[in-house]
Parts: sequence; C-alpha cells; structure tokens
Amino acid sequence: MATQSFIPLLLAGTILFYVGIAFAYFAVFPVIFGFMAAAAPQGVAVMTDISHYLDFVLSLLLAFGAVFEVPRLTLLLVKSGAVDYREITANWKIGNEFGFAVAGGLHRKNAFSIVKLATVAT
Repeated sequence: MATQSFIPLLLAGTILFYVGIAFAYFAVFPVIFGFMAAAAPQGVAVMTDISHYLDFVLSLLLAFGAVFEVPRLTLLLVKSGAVDYREITANWKIGNEFGFAVAGGLHRKNAFSIVKLATVAT
C-alpha cells in the first residue's frame, strides 16, 4: 500500500510546488513590483541591488512553493493516523494564525507578501 501511494504523492508534491512558484511569479510579483515602482518618488529611477533582488525573489518563490505543499502534508498526517481530520476541521482558526506566523517569519519586511502568503496557506 505504501509503495502504491508513493509515486502519486511524489508527483503531486512536485506539481504543487511548481504551482506555488507559478502563482508567486504570475500573481504576486506583478503586484509587488508594480507597488515598488509606483511608490518611488517621481523622477527617481528604481534600481535594485542584484543580490538583494535575487534574495527576495528566491525566498518568495521557495516560500510559496512550500506553502503549496501544505495539502500534501495534511494528507500524509491524516493517512498516517497522526492527526484525525475532525481535529483539523475543529482547529482551523489555530491553523490560520499559524499560517500568518509562518508567513511573518519568512518575510518580515513585506506586509503585502505576508497577507498573500498566509491567505494561500490557510
């Protein structure tokens, strides 16, 4: 039984990770960079340091990819018997708060990213 579900879970995990990255790239980045460009004073060119830009982009992509893995983690916890699905549905508010706490820990500087990341996580 465990070997039969390994390949589908591996594929689902890979697909979910890439869907999270695509969501960040196509839905979140345009909003964030549009805001950064609009918030710059008029006549000032927005020029970012490449190392800070790459750190920001890669951490955001990895964070969204990891957040989209939550359904697979939940399925594994329920199937293994570590958690009952009734416990998850009864304590969803705690999970929501936990999602915001994790998002805040990942991106302390960008409140908009925190809200979007936590919305996806819960």
